[in-house]
Amino acid sequence: MNFAKPIVTVFRRAAFTLLETVLSVLIVGVMLTAALQTIGVCARTSVLQQQQCQATALAEQLLSEIVQCRYADPNTDVGETRSTWDDLSDYDGLNENPPTSRGGAPLAGYTGWQRSVQVHYVDPANPGTQVGSDAGLKRVIVTVVSPAGKTTTLTGLRSSNSQYERQPPTRTTYSSWVDVTVQVGSDAGAESVAGANLINRVP
Repeated sequence: MNFAKPIVTVFRRAAFTLLETVLSVLIVGVMLTAALQTIGVCARTSVLQQQQCQATALAEQLLSEIVQCRYADPNTDVGETRSTWDDLSDYDGLNENPPTSRGGAPLAGYTGWQRSVQVHYVDPANPGTQVGSDAGLKRVIVTVVSPAGKTTTLTGLRSSNSQYERQPPTRTTYSSWVDVTVQVGSDAGAESVAGANLINRVP
């Protein structure tokens, strides 16, 4: 009598060895660290770029305010405040922390920022050279320091012969606003109005 031998099938289950597990953890850890460092660098770069734009805007705003003033003082400075400053030298030595508007109100969103101004006489033939007496040219330096300590500097030059120094010989009317009105069709109510306030007026 023949008896059939039972067939035994052995299934081997694939599994990680301890070494493979350790290597996998190390690889994932290294990749995760690199990814987090990249994200951190991108975030810091974004903040620095934003602060650079803010610093430039702060410097441009103040420099624009200054260079629209007269080159020489047209009157005495007794009792003057920034809202009534009327010549470049009035701004020399200005230090703000935080920056403020010309009326003295702190600018929103600029807590921790600093802004300062220096005004010097310079040589017209070489504006980079400071001189001790008036030669007809002044250099205005506006410095802005961000909360992170990053410094941004803008420099402007003003001549004693600029357009702002030319006073009209007779009474003159200046434009302070320009607008355009467009009517579509015959309907008087269908109008589009756009305009702009002319901020660069002769002082």
